[in-house]
Amino acid sequence: MGTSADYSAPPNWSTVKSDVTRNGGHAPTPTKARELVRDYISENGGSDRMSSGRGQLGNGKTARNAARSLGGFVSAVARDGLDTALRNNGLQDLIGKSVTETLLGIVSLCGGSEGDIDSVDARNALSKTMDEVCKDARSPEELETTLTDQMHGDKLGGLMIHYFGNYLFEQFCRVFFGQLVQKHGDVKANSFLNSISDVIKSGLANETVNMDLTKVNWFGREGNQMAQTILKNTLVVFE
Repeated sequence: MGTSADYSAPPNWSTVKSDVTRNGGHAPTPTKARELVRDYISENGGSDRMSSGRGQLGNGKTARNAARSLGGFVSAVARDGLDTALRNNGLQDLIGKSVTETLLGIVSLCGGSEGDIDSVDARNALSKTMDEVCKDARSPEELETTLTDQMHGDKLGGLMIHYFGNYLFEQFCRVFFGQLVQKHGDVKANSFLNSISDVIKSGLANETVNMDLTKVNWFGREGNQMAQTILKNTLVVFE
């Protein structure tokens, strides 16, 4: 979660800042938590501006690029197998290594290494998503099966929505964590943010893309547009 007051909401966000701070001393109701997420998206420019890179905080480009890279890598695993996908992406040293080491490598590959705030949000969201999706994989073989399974039905779309939901949560945390800790302390701040996480997860639980993503060229214009569309549709759920 966020760690610095330097990342707090802009001064002109006084209404949503006050609302978050006022409610941060306890776990909000799901209705209130959803309202706070809605207000955050609105203050940040709305789903259209945020997904197209014109939001006030974070341009979303890194998040979209990470989603595209993830889509491309998962597609490669399904097509060629995990070992070949790792080798073709310069990660041959991870062949046969533990699931944890392999996931760290995949996150580094797809999330990049840029140090700006938005990139850190995107990378944290990607790491969390991979840990959640692959939590039951205990070996490279099981990891390959889990990743390959994402290409069945609408699962790849679900994976993208899951990732962008985590990205939204990372942004929310980064913006408000400092002021919440300052006002209410670490324990209450984390309890409040867990409620925000829960409402984002529940809001997206049944969302689907309803498009065939198995043949998307994730590294071309099509992939960029698809990532932007899925990010926008993820945010729209809370508007």
